[in-house]
Amino acid sequence: MTLVVARLTPLGVRLAADMRITDPDDVRPQGYLGAALKLILLSPTLCIGYAGCRGAALKAIRQVASKGLDADEATALLLDAHLRSEQAAEFLIASLRPLALVVVKEGRAAAREAGWIGDHAAFTEYQRFYLQERVVWPRDYYDSDERAGDMEIAARMTDGMEAVVNGPGLVRNGETTTVSIPEGGSHETVGEGIVYVVPRAEDNLFKYSEFGRFTTSRFGSDTFQYWLLASDQPGVGAIGLYFDEAQLGLLFAPLLLDDPELLDNPRRYPSQSKAAFVERVRQQHGISLQGLGR
Repeated sequence: MTLVVARLTPLGVRLAADMRITDPDDVRPQGYLGAALKLILLSPTLCIGYAGCRGAALKAIRQVASKGLDADEATALLLDAHLRSEQAAEFLIASLRPLALVVVKEGRAAAREAGWIGDHAAFTEYQRFYLQERVVWPRDYYDSDERAGDMEIAARMTDGMEAVVNGPGLVRNGETTTVSIPEGGSHETVGEGIVYVVPRAEDNLFKYSEFGRFTTSRFGSDTFQYWLLASDQPGVGAIGLYFDEAQLGLLFAPLLLDDPELLDNPRRYPSQSKAAFVERVRQQHGISLQGLGR
């Protein structure tokens, strides 16, 4: 399945999701080459996350995009898709203007302060780490109470998703904190990269967070490094993953790539430097990717 979570904050909505795709006929997950973008930006103020039946979910999200629907209209269409799929496709709809978070699952659409879809066991672990005690920066570190509240939620969501997808690095038990090297998550249906959708600091419009990460290698060394790159403009539903050791770029853009009837498979850019990958994406699709190290 997957894990997709979202929560209202004093500055908007924050969302996070893993990228793993599992096939009941495969012994192992499909890995990064078969991963998918499960948080799709349709505009600077509207984001839709999905879990479950990928085909039915993507078809519905593409209909929302092609029709230019607002959040309420999108909710109605996605609830219909959820019911038509016999509840196999689940959705989160996050809107900034007006501010709203709607969860579509279990046969209904409901407004929530916080919501999730996907693997229940993974969410239970996520919630445990989200709620654990943690160090909070002093209020005067931020420019407003709203920013302080938003950033605390961001840190807690990161704690939860990192623990579920990559394994916990810090485990707190009362006053005792144990440091460990993350060795991967324990949920078969949740894994690969983590994608975060956040309100930008300068204008509170939706964008993907960029980051770099060292993780377990599939390329012959003990570890490998990859970068999540995102558009420098808000509301663009595309990200890039670049793997240094493999010199491989992957572009995830489900509203722009492939035949609409096909699933969201990444477009591969092999034997490319990171700069060359970024430039080819810009030339082919008009998307300017950026990230750490760029």
